[in-house]
Amino acid sequence: MHKLVFGSSIALAAVLMAYSVYHLGGGTYWVLALASIGFLLAFLDTSMGMGYGTVGTPVLLLLGLAPKVVVPSILISQFVAAGIGSIKHHRFRNMDLTDTKGNDFRLAVLFVAAGVAGAVMGVLAGVRLPKLYVSTYIGLLVMSMGILALAKLRFRFTWAKAGVLSLVSSFNKTISGGGYGPVLTMGQIISGNGIRNSVGITIFTVAIINLLGFFLYNYINGALLIVVPLSLCAGAMVGAQLGPEFTRNMKTGRNLVMFGAITLVLGALTIISLFVK
Repeated sequence: MHKLVFGSSIALAAVLMAYSVYHLGGGTYWVLALASIGFLLAFLDTSMGMGYGTVGTPVLLLLGLAPKVVVPSILISQFVAAGIGSIKHHRFRNMDLTDTKGNDFRLAVLFVAAGVAGAVMGVLAGVRLPKLYVSTYIGLLVMSMGILALAKLRFRFTWAKAGVLSLVSSFNKTISGGGYGPVLTMGQIISGNGIRNSVGITIFTVAIINLLGFFLYNYINGALLIVVPLSLCAGAMVGAQLGPEFTRNMKTGRNLVMFGAITLVLGALTIISLFVK
């Protein structure tokens, strides 16, 4: 069954790429480049619970795409990656959403509920706030999460803090395309949640937030260049098959340092994106 799903994803990815090249007028190399980016971003995101938008947004801007194309393209392609990744995380028991009384299920519900409010706020603010303020705020916030992890600081978990964490994370995602995973995943970890659970829950909730953000963004800003999201989705469908298995083999000790370091780098990358035109 696993091989069948993986093979089907590759076949569908090939169809999307062919459609992008022959029917939407995208150049072959351009489509291949975008699909490769989608693959790498999906693997990073579904294995670490972070990085898709934080890395993908500045990379696509460097390729010359306009922000109004980049943000919704990131949102919809990450939705595809996170949707597939959620299924795989559940299959590998990185999280358990079938137990309605368990913490994984309750956290997921809270994150989605608070995330919807944050997503709406982010979309409305994203069309008004200058990039300088947005990138600086998110970059400093993400870097602070990485520093807390590397310093091995821990905070007492409360449901109120978890709700605020989701609100802020989803606001970040829809205002810029990035900044959801580093804050929500690391926020859970430094509050005492397990690494594998934190990654799985973040991937599940980001799928819903991204889909909502995509529709809201397009409603406000109009249609986008469809060849870009389709090509990214093609690669993301394959990369998302592999990330959760990587998560399953993680061990908490040394991987916590790795998570902190990656989060710190992602925050710095967000600040650097200020200089990407």
